[in-house]
Amino acid sequence: MQKISIKREQSQAGLSFAEREKFRPQVKNKLLLLLVLLVAVATGAWAQTETLLTTITATAKTTYSETTAGVVTVTPSGQDGYNSYGWSWRGSGSVTVEAKEGYTITKCLFSQPGKTPVTISSSPFAITFNGEGYCVQNDDMDGVKSIEVYGYVTPAPTGYSITLDEGTGNKDSQNWEITPKSSELSGKEDVTVKYNGSREVKSVTVVKKVEKAVDNTYQTWDGTQKKLVAAKIPAEVTTVANADADVEWQAGTYVVEGQVNINGTIELSGDVDLIIKDGAKLIVNNSINGNFDYSLSIYGQAQKTGELVVNGSDYDAILNLPTLEVHSAKVTATASGNDKHGGINSIKTFNVYGGLFDAKSAAADGGFGILLSGGGSMDIWGGEVKAEGKKDGDWDCGIVCGSTGNKATITVHGGKLWAGNADKKAFNFVTLTIDKSSFSGKIETSDDDKSWTEYTSPETPGTKYVRVGY
Repeated sequence: MQKISIKREQSQAGLSFAEREKFRPQVKNKLLLLLVLLVAVATGAWAQTETLLTTITATAKTTYSETTAGVVTVTPSGQDGYNSYGWSWRGSGSVTVEAKEGYTITKCLFSQPGKTPVTISSSPFAITFNGEGYCVQNDDMDGVKSIEVYGYVTPAPTGYSITLDEGTGNKDSQNWEITPKSSELSGKEDVTVKYNGSREVKSVTVVKKVEKAVDNTYQTWDGTQKKLVAAKIPAEVTTVANADADVEWQAGTYVVEGQVNINGTIELSGDVDLIIKDGAKLIVNNSINGNFDYSLSIYGQAQKTGELVVNGSDYDAILNLPTLEVHSAKVTATASGNDKHGGINSIKTFNVYGGLFDAKSAAADGGFGILLSGGGSMDIWGGEVKAEGKKDGDWDCGIVCGSTGNKATITVHGGKLWAGNADKKAFNFVTLTIDKSSFSGKIETSDDDKSWTEYTSPETPGTKYVRVGY
């Protein structure tokens, strides 16, 4: 809280009413001037030092990395490919950089290896490409590899209130006019105060409301403490962008902000950490494919509202991963189309630590919820897993192993598990166990998903539905 006190510069004792009225405007003017100065300081209206905020580097046709995440949004459009020169154009297109809340851009340096860079020093911070794929601002450039973004951090608080004290309580409050009203202040505008009464103004107080800073962390499993803990989001990440074709994800950390749609397959060419921020949603309208070599770990933030939806339109939704992990996010993986496919296919190691994972087949010919590789494992430490199959084939189960002679194991250490298939059974070619050292939940079985009976046999249930920990 900051407070301004207005003091008289001369005594008014013995002055007539008219003389005191002459003095009053000096107090009012000083009050208004100091109030405007205070608001200017509180809102960061004075010049700040320009610094390098972040460097954007193109990593594939539709993706990029950031040295500092959460600073800007980069929107490339019209690019036809990616090579050693970065994004490339054959026709028209553009690249636009916009500051996120809390940052102000002063200039952007767009670069392509071996070419003279383009500097944009005023909004909009964008460069364009003509119908032949050359940069309008510098016709020597036909691509963009990196963007240096300069500017400064703007104050994060967004709320203010004003208290006016005339020296005798609020008996004279009806004579004060504040524009805009205190309830409408965002901290980014000038405030006009007008006093129409006859009392003397003693002070004006401006109170800055403290707003919690954006949490730049995500939830990850701590194997020692056996719980989810907060970890800092790495400085260098790739922000996931919209795409209307297949994309390649190289090794690294990918972050989802807002709603993002990828109308194609995500091909992994390295191990990937995917962080889905609170309220964000990534929709993949095809598949995520690890090509049997590369793993995927999915993380959420504290509120666990980040969501990944994979719609395997004509194939399995998520497939061919040595390791798949879910730490704190909501994941829905659904297979559709005509052939037999599943929500998850060919996963060697599947670990769930928190959040919700829902895998199922909606394919016309049936399919499975989760198919584990021969000798594979599924460990649930927290959160909730649902797996639903369709039709009555041997592999059309909630959870199944792809090798009849080398069963997979499912161990529940905590959380919940539900698996089922109305036409077949919940499990096939897998062994289900409970870790009694860490989990007191029970196994229940049902053939109608309504009436449940506790199951105590050491053998894996053969019923249509099975649930654990409910």
